Amino acid sequence: EYLRALRRNGGSDLRPTEVIELKDHGVPASLLLEARDAGLAVRPGDLVNLHDHGISPRFVRQVREAGLRASPDELIALHDHGVESSLIRAARESGLKASVDSLVSLHDHGVSAQFVTDMVPCFHPPVDAAGLIELRDHGVSPVFARRLADSGFAGAKPDEMIRLMEHGVSADLIAQAHASHRGPFSGDDVIQLQENGVSAGFLRAFDDAGYAALSARELVELQNNGVTADYARRLQREGYGNLSVAQLIKFKQHGME
Repeated sequence: EYLRALRRNGGSDLRPTEVIELKDHGVPASLLLEARDAGLAVRPGDLVNLHDHGISPRFVRQVREAGLRASPDELIALHDHGVESSLIRAARESGLKASVDSLVSLHDHGVSAQFVTDMVPCFHPPVDAAGLIELRDHGVSPVFARRLADSGFAGAKPDEMIRLMEHGVSADLIAQAHASHRGPFSGDDVIQLQENGVSAGFLRAFDDAGYAALSARELVELQNNGVTADYARRLQREGYGNLSVAQLIKFKQHGME
């Protein structure tokens, strides 16, 4: 029966000693078929190694159907580390260029297929496997990354996105900075605004008052000196027009209410 099964599954070219080796190790004939369907030029020793590592015909088929052409040693590495075909498929479908070593690293760092699917589109240019691991290790969620990308930070690199998250920068602040300013703020600029208490509302109010080109440093100076957009508007109504940041601060410091 085993001999017939081997012949049905493409093993008609095996020598008697090879058939005995496969039988003694309990290698199912279907493993030979799946390996050869996957394009592997396997010998009995390879099949024995695959079987001894617990690799089933189903696993070989799933890896192949996920779009990865893996060697016997690579199949063993993927299986031994618990990499599932869903992660392989997610990497391929999202355009992530990931080697077998990268896939193993992604899995070992807790990067799931869903994380790859949700996170990769948030980056332009595309993020690589090392970047995904860095994001996962620092607790950056795809929801946070998507909000930042939609707010104008699609070009942010993983380390920059991590810094924004760790500094508590809100996506609302980034969105306002991106929507209303003629010159884009850098990640450091937005962190400076956040750390000095410049909110999205503060920024929006000065934009509406005609100060849409202020730098991050100027906005911080206004905030730290208690100059509000309402104050700037009152001076405008008094006929002073759009005063400079330095003039607004001097008026405020001298009690010109």
